[in-house]
Amino acid sequence: MPLALLATLASGFVTIVLLAAGRRERQFRHAKAVIVSLLLYNLLVILGLAWEFIRGNLPGAGPGRSGLSFLIVILLALGYLKILWVYSLMVVSGKVFDRPIPARTRTICLVLGGLMTLLGGAALAPSAGSRLAGFIAAAFGWLEYPFFAAVVGIGIFLALGARRLPPGRVRRAAISLSLILLVFFSAGLAGLVLGSGRSPGNIGIGRLANALGLVLFNLAIWIWVRAHAEAFPSETVAEFHATPPLLAKFGITGREIEIIGLVCRGKTNREIADELCISPQTVKDHNYNIFRKTGVKNRTQLARLFMR
Repeated sequence: MPLALLATLASGFVTIVLLAAGRRERQFRHAKAVIVSLLLYNLLVILGLAWEFIRGNLPGAGPGRSGLSFLIVILLALGYLKILWVYSLMVVSGKVFDRPIPARTRTICLVLGGLMTLLGGAALAPSAGSRLAGFIAAAFGWLEYPFFAAVVGIGIFLALGARRLPPGRVRRAAISLSLILLVFFSAGLAGLVLGSGRSPGNIGIGRLANALGLVLFNLAIWIWVRAHAEAFPSETVAEFHATPPLLAKFGITGREIEIIGLVCRGKTNREIADELCISPQTVKDHNYNIFRKTGVKNRTQLARLFMR
């Protein structure tokens, strides 16, 4: 398993460098969110390596007080990072569908993280340390299951959401990302189940499934970005594309063309008002009419319609 984790770190380093340096990747609007998610994922791998090292070097009689404290800190940090990483996947999936993450989801993640912090403080306290530490160490073995299940659930959410999208690049991107999450983390979940059995063959298959999922996930995300970067063009590299047939289709007026162009450049309502010498309320009225005519719900969808 440590070799698989080291190979994962290598693939993660290569993937992040490729995402940061590649021309097509820089044109992907959500590259930052993807890179943050991959950084969290690979931090999890680093902590996993630390956990494997500690577990492999503990004395037979069990760790001392300081060793036990360090072990609990590693476990709780792993749990906290897993929550953050699952949340980052929710953010990426939300961006694919151009939907913000509900505030309550962020609150739930913060509450779970706070509970882990309290557990860590209690486990390190002299009065309850050893008993609570033993409980945490045992419980974390079972927490792998809901973690993998949460990632598979995000994959299912992407697959179901993609069915409601019109045929096109965004739909293909959502389906591809859902397949990555479903394939790799269903394999990881199957690996956990098989690895929990006593049969050496099952344990070997489980470890192989986990190792392949860990190593290949980074590269699969890079391939996904390269394949679907054009579905989410960065506003800094895309060009305003308001052809006469497109404008005639939606009945866009001359003033509305000016406002759409400024929206696509990332201008706020106040900045648009100052540039066109009109009031912010007039800008809002124009925005309402533009959204109604084109059928979009927000600025991002409007930019996607008029940027090529």
